[in-house]
Amino acid sequence: MFLNDQLSYDEYMGLVCEADVTLDPFPFGGGVTILESLFCGVGVATDGEKQTVFALASGWNKRLGRDSRGADYVAEAIRIANAKVKVKVKAEAFGLFNDKESIVEWEGLLRRI
Repeated sequence: MFLNDQLSYDEYMGLVCEADVTLDPFPFGGGVTILESLFCGVGVATDGEKQTVFALASGWNKRLGRDSRGADYVAEAIRIANAKVKVKVKAEAFGLFNDKESIVEWEGLLRRI
């Protein structure tokens, strides 16, 4: 086993934030882990075309202006890890967490329901 004991959330986030890159696993995707990585400023390598569920990481990357569809997954992971652009990624990621357009869209959905 990679880790013998379950980490606390703070320990887990410390581990996530130390990464140079997060790999969006396929065919199921990383979901919350991808958001946590973006929050930490860690870039995400993804190949949404290989997902069997919603291609969340591809969508979030596209929203941040870093559409990587069709990119070689391994080459993209290496490029992100070597770029060390955490501060830029973290600043951009806040657009995902504080996106008024998404909040208004959710509000409209909930009102219709």
